[in-house]
Amino acid sequence: MRHAKPGARKQSVAPSVTGHALIDRLLASSGLDAAHRARVEAIATWFRRTHALTEAEQADLETFARQIEAAG
Repeated sequence: MRHAKPGARKQSVAPSVTGHALIDRLLASSGLDAAHRARVEAIATWFRRTHALTEAEQADLETFARQIEAAG
C-alpha cells in the first residue's frame, strides 16, 4: 500500500474522454468558466473526428491549462 507524503498534493487523473490528455484534463476541471468550457468542448469534438489539432486549438488548450494552474 502506498502512502502519500505529508503535505503532498494528490494528483488527480482525468478520465479518458477523447484520448488527448490535455483536453481530458480540462474537461474534468471545475476551473473552466462557461466560455472556455464551450471552447474546449468544441475542440474535443473536432479532435474526436480528426485526431488532430490546429496550432490555435493547441495554444488555447495550453492557455486554459496555465490559467487553471495559476488560479489553483
